[in-house]
Amino acid sequence: MIARRTLAHGRTLLLALWTAALVGCGGGASSGGGVTPAPGSQTGALSLGLAGGAHTGVDHVWVTVSAIALHTDADRAWSAGDTSWQVFRLDTPITIDLAAVTNGLIASVLTGKTVPAASYAQLRLFVLRHDDALADSAKTLNLLYNAQVARNDGAGVTRQLPLEFADAGLGLRVDGPVVIGAGVASSITLQWDLQRSLVRFAADDGVDRVTMRPELRAYDLANTGAIVGVMDKSLFCAAGVQSGCVHDVVASAQLPSADGLANVSVRATPVVVGDTYALFALYPLPVSATGQFDVVIQGRNMQTMLVRAVPASAADLLAAAPTQLGADPADPAHPVPMALVLSAAGDSQASLAQAMAPRGAQLLFGQTLPGSGERAHELVVANTDPFTGRLAQPLALPSGPLRVATYSATTVLSFSDVTPQEGSDSFTVLSRGTRYDDPGPLAIVTAPGGGSVSFVAPNPLRKSGLVDATLAINLSGGSTQQFDAAELVVADVGGIVTTQDVSALIGAGGQVTLTLPAGANAAALGGTAVYSVSVRTWRRAAAAQSLQWARASAVVDLRSASAASVTVSLP
Repeated sequence: MIARRTLAHGRTLLLALWTAALVGCGGGASSGGGVTPAPGSQTGALSLGLAGGAHTGVDHVWVTVSAIALHTDADRAWSAGDTSWQVFRLDTPITIDLAAVTNGLIASVLTGKTVPAASYAQLRLFVLRHDDALADSAKTLNLLYNAQVARNDGAGVTRQLPLEFADAGLGLRVDGPVVIGAGVASSITLQWDLQRSLVRFAADDGVDRVTMRPELRAYDLANTGAIVGVMDKSLFCAAGVQSGCVHDVVASAQLPSADGLANVSVRATPVVVGDTYALFALYPLPVSATGQFDVVIQGRNMQTMLVRAVPASAADLLAAAPTQLGADPADPAHPVPMALVLSAAGDSQASLAQAMAPRGAQLLFGQTLPGSGERAHELVVANTDPFTGRLAQPLALPSGPLRVATYSATTVLSFSDVTPQEGSDSFTVLSRGTRYDDPGPLAIVTAPGGGSVSFVAPNPLRKSGLVDATLAINLSGGSTQQFDAAELVVADVGGIVTTQDVSALIGAGGQVTLTLPAGANAAALGGTAVYSVSVRTWRRAAAAQSLQWARASAVVDLRSASAASVTVSLP
């Protein structure tokens, strides 16, 4: 599944150290090769890779890919019978651990597929649901599910949990452009942002479950760059410290968000602690308008580090010299590891004081450097429980001043402590909802290190110009002997849109009426206003063993309808 590139001659010591770390992990970057089309052809060749991202507390995130589809219309809704989609089904599904394809590793999905030359406005990635028939590739890995998460519960116990896609039938949307040139071999990598995508929700047995708010980006490897860094691992735990050591460290490359509200991560990766140094590689990176990124390094029990104006060089991590953080520019063969500082008070624990609306919201915590025109830099992102509107677990927020340096091609990085505009141990909070919502107003939350805080986040705001349609959901069947809990789940290409407890209708049946965004304006938000309807059922005394999903046989299309109905038969 993962091929390895060979090392080019003239590697700096820093890159050689990183390469050794990759070899030790048993992987390398995907070759991304393929057949080059003949000159004058009206087709191109597409090679597609998949890269994961960082998510603290998660050891593995397996997904099983079955197909991809491309379309030139950004607002086209998926339909298996729509022949205007360019569809590529894998001969056999492949199972990929998204937590393993980080730090420059890319898993190959397609190689050299012939595609009509065009600029495609969207791509859909199709994965098998956790409860579909177990694919051979998942069986080979001894998995229980096609989509599975291995998560440490904090007490040293690793839980093997299903990754519960609300509905994978619509495909996971990736915004374009994905450009396939005539007579050109194109290598595209999909970057699956796990920090933004994984959603924890509470369960009756006390073991949080996981669903998905998919966020993927497409990067053309011909137009990307790489940033690698080395850190002093000896500082991760001060002498004599028995607890509060640094862990779960993540490096991210950041650019201004499309709405200009914050600097957000466009590539994040865990910092790997090796024998001598702690290392990271941010690759692939998207095109930056300035050619520069801000790099944020954040982890448990450490002061957040920020390196400004870092250029991204090299179109291939292992074929040329990428930008190096933690080296002497005058002597690139000489590492000068970045030195972190443990936070004096440790992290704080933050919990929501009231539920968000919509319940499936996303919270971004950031801090802003002094000066006019500065935006908050993303430090922590968390998704709320789509069934309760709250955080499934308190959120760890860093404490202490920011450690800030500005990149220089001629001098070693020099960090200094900076108090953010929000104030000491204070954060800007930005909330985002579904595709039908605008971000909520910015708010400030103060969370002193070592303490706990309960806060209120402003709710996202429904976009203007949207109309609602009525959806009648008829529930039938179900056995109260088998199940005593049920949640109705309505989702679109962006994940869960709304949920409702329907436990009282098990065995009795009945109708639930919802209002959902509909019409042309809702449809113009990216293949939206087409919904899947499911019911998640279980028995509270045996939440893990009894879980079953029941799904409507067809999607609900509200792009031009003012009302619709659908039936779900409960197990």
